[in-house]
Amino acid sequence: RCKDKPGYQKLDSESKEFWELKEELLVNERVLLQQLGFDFLVEHPYRYLLKFVKALKGKKDLAQMAWNFVNDTLRTTLCLRDTPEAIAAATILLASKSLKLQLPPPKGDKPWFECICPNANLSLERLEAISHHLLDLYEQQGGSKLQEGFQRHAPAPRPAGAPAGAPAAAMAGGAPQPAGQPAKRPLEG
Repeated sequence: RCKDKPGYQKLDSESKEFWELKEELLVNERVLLQQLGFDFLVEHPYRYLLKFVKALKGKKDLAQMAWNFVNDTLRTTLCLRDTPEAIAAATILLASKSLKLQLPPPKGDKPWFECICPNANLSLERLEAISHHLLDLYEQQGGSKLQEGFQRHAPAPRPAGAPAGAPAAAMAGGAPQPAGQPAKRPLEG
């Protein structure tokens, strides 16, 4: 709390500085609301995650780790920047990499993510950008065991206004840790 910090000094509500700060805050709130389009209905990726894991015939460990990654996306602005389908698919990709699981090979000319969600306009580059955004979050938090398995060779490609992140919670419960060949940017299948 601010008032517990040394040097804290309460502003007089009648001072010019107080009114200037108040006006600046109100202006910034209006800008933020306009940027969000006053739309605060956010659809979370959990439903899609479970649907996709089931479609892939994935096991509980894949679902659990991907779920943990989705939890960590809530610490970012990804839910405002991308679709829940894309976030769910990206967390499955990240979880499969971290667990060293092979996702199904392409069917014909369609990769796994297009087969399970054909109308979402997904691409590997988009899923990797979301994954790297999550990894950025973990890096900002001081890195993690997961980060070691996903060595970075270039800055994360970001869609317009993309966020940052990765899963400390996913590794905390004794989940398998990535080792061996680190994935390069882009993440390899």
